[in-house]
Order: sequence, then C-alpha cells, then structure tokens
Amino acid sequence: MKKREFIFGIILVIALFLIGIFLTLTNQKEEKNKIENLKYDTGAVGDSNIYETQRDSYDGREVLMIKPSIKYKVAFAGMIKKDLPTIEEADKIYQDNYLEKNGIWIEEDSREVVQEILNDKSFFQSKYIINEEGYVIIEKENQANENDKKMQRVIKGKKQYIISISSLCYIVDNITGEVLDYSFEDMDRYQTYEYFEDQNRVILFVTENKNKQLSKEEIINSILEWF
Repeated sequence: MKKREFIFGIILVIALFLIGIFLTLTNQKEEKNKIENLKYDTGAVGDSNIYETQRDSYDGREVLMIKPSIKYKVAFAGMIKKDLPTIEEADKIYQDNYLEKNGIWIEEDSREVVQEILNDKSFFQSKYIINEEGYVIIEKENQANENDKKMQRVIKGKKQYIISISSLCYIVDNITGEVLDYSFEDMDRYQTYEYFEDQNRVILFVTENKNKQLSKEEIINSILEWF
C-alpha cells in the first residue's frame, strides 16, 4: 500500500511539473505573439527580446514597453563607460561591475560633491562618509532629523540606490530599440533627476543644474523623497 502511494505521489509530482512547464511555454508564446502584434501596430523595429507588454493604467490597453531590466542595464553601463553603450555590451558591463550590497552607492566622479552635501548640517545631523567601495555609511549617529531618518532607513534597507550627478544618461528608444544619449536638463531645466528602476534597484541621475534654475534645497529634497 505504501509503495503504491509513493509511486502515485511521484507520478503526481511529475504531472504537476509537466503542467507547469506547459503553462510557462504557453504564456511565453502568448507574450511573444502580443509583442509581435504590438510591434506591427506601432511600427517598432527593435529586437523583440528587449520588449514586454504592460497594461496601460489609464484605459487598460496593452502597450509595448522596453523591459525595465534592459533600460536599467543600459543606464548603468553608460554611467560606468561614460559613453554610449550598445545593448549587447551593456549586459557585460553590468555583470563585470555588479553591485552586490544594498544601500546607497555613489558614482565615482560624484563622490566629492555628494560628500560635501552629506557634511552640510543644514540637511543632516549625523555624520556620513563614503567608504572605499563607494557606499554611504553612518560614521556617527547624532540626534536624527527627518532627513537622517530617511538616510538611515535606506542605508540599512533592502533596496539599492545608485546616485550619479549627471544631466546626461542613456536610454533605449521605444520604437527603434537604439541606445540614445539623453540630456534631461536640456529638455527640462527644472527637472531635478532622471531615474531607472528594476525591482529593488534604482539609479538616480541628478541634475548638474548648469542653468542655475534650481536651488540646492530643491534638488536634495526631491532625491530624499525616494528614501
């Protein structure tokens, strides 16, 4: 009897496993068909592998979008390379420079400016430093104000934030699938940052404020809203 039950259990597990594979393949095929149909409707010509479908929050229609993971890796690769990356090399640059820890990581050329902001007592009461790995850490805790509470929550949290002071970032065009440079400050001098998000990872490109249209407080407070 026990042997029969054991065999039945094995058969059931195998059956469920096969059903799972079948449903996964079916969903992948349906998604692929949706992508191809939306590419035809919109005139998109990028590689189908960089797209996904999302439901429009306004009217519920299916829309074609670049995968968040692709947009994130391209933005990350451009930040590291400091030049226009291809989609193909973006993945390699991302893997070679992958950041394992959560918290706040500062792009190398931005660290001096960010450290000056962290030292500004009009924003923070506790003392923060950027360590050799590029992460913001708490050196000394003082009586925390609201900004300190936000900072410390993120430093100890389960999300990863990358901050780069640069009005130039790299995006993937939704129609052509090509990587383009995008200077968001030139497009909108009042925009404080451009962001890219993929699951628990966020890159914030903070305006260089070349036009001096924004105050230091406006820029920093807009970034702290993420925290």
